[in-house]
Amino acid sequence: MQELIQSRAETDQDHLFISYASENGILAEWLTLRLTAEGYKVWCDRTKLLGGESYPLDIDKAIKESTFRVIALLSRESVNKPNPVKERTLALNIGRERKIDFLIPLNLDNLSPTELDWMTSDLTFIPFHQSWAEGLNRLLKKLAQIQTPRNPVQGRETVSKWVTSQESVISKSERLWSNVVPITEVPSHIRRYYVYNEDDIDYVRSKWPFFYQNDHEVWAFGPPEDKIPVIERESLDWNEFESVDGIKTSDIVSSLLSQVLFQHCLKNGMKLSSDGRDVYFPDNLLPKNKLTFKRYDGKAVYVKAVGERTFRVAPGVTEKSTYHLSPDIVTLPRRFHKPCYQINLRIMWTDDQGVEYARGKSHRRRRKLARTWWNYQWLSRITALISWITNGQSEWSILSTEHGKITISGVPITTISPVRIDEEHLTQILPDEEDETEILDDLSEQIEEEEEQ
Repeated sequence: MQELIQSRAETDQDHLFISYASENGILAEWLTLRLTAEGYKVWCDRTKLLGGESYPLDIDKAIKESTFRVIALLSRESVNKPNPVKERTLALNIGRERKIDFLIPLNLDNLSPTELDWMTSDLTFIPFHQSWAEGLNRLLKKLAQIQTPRNPVQGRETVSKWVTSQESVISKSERLWSNVVPITEVPSHIRRYYVYNEDDIDYVRSKWPFFYQNDHEVWAFGPPEDKIPVIERESLDWNEFESVDGIKTSDIVSSLLSQVLFQHCLKNGMKLSSDGRDVYFPDNLLPKNKLTFKRYDGKAVYVKAVGERTFRVAPGVTEKSTYHLSPDIVTLPRRFHKPCYQINLRIMWTDDQGVEYARGKSHRRRRKLARTWWNYQWLSRITALISWITNGQSEWSILSTEHGKITISGVPITTISPVRIDEEHLTQILPDEEDETEILDDLSEQIEEEEEQ
């Protein structure tokens, strides 16, 4: 009988509860819709009637009796707010009592353990500070591992009904633009090379795209341009082999394509960050630091690849900083049934002497800069980056090999949505993105930097 009662209780606990601060409401709503579309039952007060049932009045009872897991959005805003703290504390206590990881924390601001309270500082976080998409993928894997109840068919229907019921949504089709771009041609073969002198591998690393196999062997699309002694061991059609020596061929090709695109940006004048992780537009690479491109309607427009912002770092004290657009390129050999790459937008910050800021400071200033960017502003910058990479062409070949070229499209993948936002009813005033003398309050940043030191 006890086992039956326990089993029934576990069945009733089928909701995911989103705990967050109001400042992170946009992400909370986006996450709720995405999880619901995947078939999960989600409680979030920004979408109170999403699942067809009202948001619980007694939060404590709902978490204790009907919640499968609590997903906490941890940010600098939510760390000390009373309600999120209470919800996380209750979830941690339930986890200890049931001997499970009842709280699933998402790290929104790349918080360090010293910025958290002692209860949450030793938990394993899912990072959301670099990419919501990557964070969502990791969260979905976690939910699958712990066998979270879900109904995929019902979930998509629920989200569809909710979206079409919103006042700002109208039944009129609209083209949606993605940040995923087709790679229209990829060399059919990858080739294994034996490099006689292992030191030569480091010598050609920045010039020759290769996948490291072992001490002397690498995979590449073709031989290195520099005349270093190598011998070709084998050549194989990567589409006909799932793996080679226990390594997925798609992983090899993905790595090679990423390096080709990365080196393409460097060869065309982008600057390598001091830690070697990113590339970005340096000052004066482009005329007036402007990226000119053709918009979706064919009109020639521009965005700034490099610009300035002024930050208030103390009462009466300001600091001028320079931002640089930085493409983050992820290759996807098979995800869309054809090779593609996904281009995300990063921002690098430097001082007036061109010296890069530390990652933490750069990330905080990026958030302040981009918090007023709307969808069309993100789309414009990503479209401009794609146009620059492809030299303004609809297709552009960036590498030629014996077994084919690497040719990338200049047009991202699009789709048609049956509904759209009724923009005539939106009253939000868009900011002037050309205002380069905007003063952004940065007092909290100064305090954080002093604590880090």
